[in-house]
Amino acid sequence: MRIACFADAHIGAYGTKIDPDTGLNARLVDYVNTLRFVTTDARLRGADELLFAGDLFKSAHPTPTEIVMANDALKDIWTYAISGNHDLPRGAGEMSALAPLSSLQLREIPDLVDLGFSSLDGQLALLPYPNRAQLAAGLEDYHKLSPAEADNLVAAHVTSVLRGLAAQLVPSKPSVLLAHIAIDTAEVGAESSIMLGRDITIPLSAIPEEFTFAVLGHIHKPQDFRNYGRPNVFYCGSIERLDFGEQDEEKS
Repeated sequence: MRIACFADAHIGAYGTKIDPDTGLNARLVDYVNTLRFVTTDARLRGADELLFAGDLFKSAHPTPTEIVMANDALKDIWTYAISGNHDLPRGAGEMSALAPLSSLQLREIPDLVDLGFSSLDGQLALLPYPNRAQLAAGLEDYHKLSPAEADNLVAAHVTSVLRGLAAQLVPSKPSVLLAHIAIDTAEVGAESSIMLGRDITIPLSAIPEEFTFAVLGHIHKPQDFRNYGRPNVFYCGSIERLDFGEQDEEKS
């Protein structure tokens, strides 16, 4: 089994430069072309699956043009996807920005699915970014909590979900965790302009060791945690430079 992974595409219009060939925002065209490269490269490398770890769009309300272009770029490879914080709706009853994309096998709640190719079976656990709006609607007195208390409550909820997913694994089969979350030991890099506001952070130890690999989105700097004894836990990093703060960072 060969699996390709990517995250944090952040497709959208940035700046005012216009692409002369299409009449569209030039950076939007750049992002979509990079996404198309990712899917093409995955196929050329013989990947059976493409895993997307969240934040496909810049905004929770992408334009119809952005949706169509992204859907077209992803249509030729089987892609499991989870929602990132930029994809999530702002209201409890709204749909994710990824919902209209027919090319994605989208999971908007934690889930465990089987992957099977040739003689090797695998397991994929999916953990989207926690939806604060849904949690607030479902937890009594959530609105009375301080920001720090609310963040700690959500982090504890995420940790509990991770333990629950790991408990369902078949030990004899390889497994991959696909999650959009911040780890306390991660190197954030220069992405402050795109990651504004509060965040949910869990300790590296909260990633269950039962998973063969843990593929994470949300942090734009590609990295693994081998220096912490967890080389099988890694961030894909963003596929494009999002602003001048990231212009010297390697992307993946």
